[in-house]
Amino acid sequence: MDELVKGFLSYLTVRKASNTVKSYRTDLFQFVRYLQANGIFSLSEANSGHIDGFITSLNLSRTSLSRKLAAISSFFRYLKRQKLILSNPVDDVEPIKIRRKKPDFLSLDEIRLLRHHSSKESLIVIEFLLSTGIRVSELCSLNLRDISFEKREATVTGKGNKQRTVIFSKNCSMLLREYVSGSKSEALFTNKKGRRITPNMVYYRIRRLGESVLRRRIHPH
Repeated sequence: MDELVKGFLSYLTVRKASNTVKSYRTDLFQFVRYLQANGIFSLSEANSGHIDGFITSLNLSRTSLSRKLAAISSFFRYLKRQKLILSNPVDDVEPIKIRRKKPDFLSLDEIRLLRHHSSKESLIVIEFLLSTGIRVSELCSLNLRDISFEKREATVTGKGNKQRTVIFSKNCSMLLREYVSGSKSEALFTNKKGRRITPNMVYYRIRRLGESVLRRRIHPH
């Protein structure tokens, strides 16, 4: 069973982000150890009852349990495609329902306030996030060569090293041109020392702005 898990993880390496593969590794080997402890030494013998028992044995949040179930389901789908099993036992397992929080968002008035009270360094970060909708990690990894001012486009590298093109506004383009003027850094967004900014810096800046200007906690997403 360990070898089948390793083969699946190798298959995932070129298709999923490294953090996802790492999580799947932990989840699947934990599941295999549970099966072995219960006298199951072939994945073809595993059924929905074993999966239910594994999930029930864990004292975790619904979100974590749902992630583990997703990893197991993905693994069995892979085994079925490889014709190593006849059916996916997860198909007979009750899905784990997760209560979704209502989305939190900024009003136009709040966005105007943030723009008005932001420093030059924070303003361009906020404008770029608002204009493109990219993730903080993607923003921090951008390089100057990824930007086309003529087309107002940015080439973004996301999860699994997959690239996509996003568009930014005229106002954002104007601010960005001014921001990078004279920059000698490869990174697009930098701190005062010219070093690439980190996600923690972005979270801190935006949280501080939200608390001081809007009197509530906000986050980049």
